[in-house]
Amino acid sequence: MTYRHFKKLTKYLHTNDIEEEKLTTVEGFDVLQKVRPVLDIMEHFHKKYRPGRELVDGGFQGTSPYQTNKPTKWGFKVWGLATPHGYVLRGNIYLGKKEIRNKGMLLENQVVIHLLDGGGTATVWYDNRYICVLLTNSDPKENVSVLRKTGNERLAISCPVSIVNYTKFMARVDRAD
Repeated sequence: MTYRHFKKLTKYLHTNDIEEEKLTTVEGFDVLQKVRPVLDIMEHFHKKYRPGRELVDGGFQGTSPYQTNKPTKWGFKVWGLATPHGYVLRGNIYLGKKEIRNKGMLLENQVVIHLLDGGGTATVWYDNRYICVLLTNSDPKENVSVLRKTGNERLAISCPVSIVNYTKFMARVDRAD
């Protein structure tokens, strides 16, 4: 979807009373005020359904704001707590530096704690960091043979268990993206 098309859609998409909206200059302005009632309703999904395993995944919605040092310049960060089948239980939209958060803790950790506020434990998988997957639940020395098909022949490749688990569970959650 192009930026122009998105702006046209958001011009007409309102789930909140326009008369009660605050201006950007007013104290207590909410960037998401037009869709806040829908987000509030979605906050109740996780109260009715408790799966055995939940996964937090971060996605990037390509609309606004502009981020200079990122490969995808336009967009906002959306975090989702989902089941392994892709059913999203809760969500969190990162609003940038204006958001009040604990400076001594990484953003990812705060999001996981916020989304799991009803209890539960988390296995954290990181997409882009080289140290993280090996430090989660698996012994990095354990390996599994993964068969990879090249042409007409199969090639056995040694793969850490943590990578196998990551692929097994995160591929399902990415359906929600």
